[in-house]
Amino acid sequence: PPVPFVKTNHLIIDIEEENDETKTAEKNVVVIDILKKMSKEAIDALPSTVELLITMSAGLDHIDMDACNAKGIVVKNSGRDAITSHVVQYCLSFIIIGLRDALNQLSVPFPSSGWNLNWNCEGKPITSSTIAIIGMGHISKMLVEEIRKIAPEANIIYNTRTRDFDFENKHKLEYVANVFDLASQCDVLVPMCPLTKQTDNLISKEVIAQLKPHAGLINMSRGKIVDTDALTEALEKKAIKYAILDTTYPEPLPSEHPLWHLDNCFIFPHYATNTMAVREALVFEIEPIIADHYGLGH
Repeated sequence: PPVPFVKTNHLIIDIEEENDETKTAEKNVVVIDILKKMSKEAIDALPSTVELLITMSAGLDHIDMDACNAKGIVVKNSGRDAITSHVVQYCLSFIIIGLRDALNQLSVPFPSSGWNLNWNCEGKPITSSTIAIIGMGHISKMLVEEIRKIAPEANIIYNTRTRDFDFENKHKLEYVANVFDLASQCDVLVPMCPLTKQTDNLISKEVIAQLKPHAGLINMSRGKIVDTDALTEALEKKAIKYAILDTTYPEPLPSEHPLWHLDNCFIFPHYATNTMAVREALVFEIEPIIADHYGLGH
């Protein structure tokens, strides 16, 4: 849908016209999506009048934040609440069906005869599972809250750079100081951290090696968080039970990549926020962000 700018359209740069000084000289706002890479060079090339950069995404890894800070440009996310809610619902569904071994039951025929109570799969309920989360930002916290609604007795362990002790105590979380110990204790490992220099390949061969044979990995963060080669090797050797990947590296994953052909790897098309509700929120929240930044209408 068209952006509903009434008071703010005169403030915004069309990024495709950024080289036309007659059109961008007095503009104050840049709006981008996840596909637009804002490198230091791109940010430095923006007019000096730019004060606000709005990205229609949850992540910021496509933006050089140091360059923005150096230039005094404030960065905001549109659609944040909608994105968070959708990612949390999506991730929680994967945690449950992964733990229950449900994806491996797809296309398994119901017995035509001889059905009995011994016909069971190897999954386990979330209520008696240990869920390991890496990162405890806005999305992870909402995920914890949703898990606690349906599984108050589940064991949730986590690792993060900055601990929120009040949240940790309220939701009965156990902090684990390093990701190796975290991986060794869990039934499912869920990285939910942003992609930075520190988290690139954070789920390394050494971390994956700590996972138990019955454990799974669910990646809802950026694909580069996980060492793709190491994950492929672990799945091929059945060293871990499964991987559910909403993101991969590279992305898209080449059609000949072995992960596509493994029966314990389930790849989704970076689909967590691909709904009309999120798309509408990404667009329609732009104007309020600008209005709030400039105090328009107050």
